[in-house]
Amino acid sequence: RNSHNQTLRIAMIKNVLIICMGLFVVITVLVLKPIRTDSVLLDIATKELQETLFLQFGKERYLSIESKLTGPLVKYDADGNRVMYEWYYLSKQGDSAFVYITVYRHPESFSWRDGFYWNRVTMNSNWGQ
Repeated sequence: RNSHNQTLRIAMIKNVLIICMGLFVVITVLVLKPIRTDSVLLDIATKELQETLFLQFGKERYLSIESKLTGPLVKYDADGNRVMYEWYYLSKQGDSAFVYITVYRHPESFSWRDGFYWNRVTMNSNWGQ
């Protein structure tokens, strides 16, 4: 009888330890989630801009466009969760070509499929000139 009680006590202690370890992991992840400062957000947006222009126009045209870019202009949304960076340049015809990149300060999401927190890139049609 005494060894049976001791076995139950050990099993209960193991279960409590497993639950406590799980809670510790969850709390640690919530507390130490990625910290995105303004400079980190700018780095993310700049890399996204470079990749987008390079893939869209190729190396030679990308280097030409990159040297003419002005910006970024920074716009924060009301709740501070999204930051939009805007770059632009004036084409030879005098038209402005814009690219907007929205970066989320808190990228966590319940589903990796929804894409809601991915960076968003928007360009107007004047980039083709």
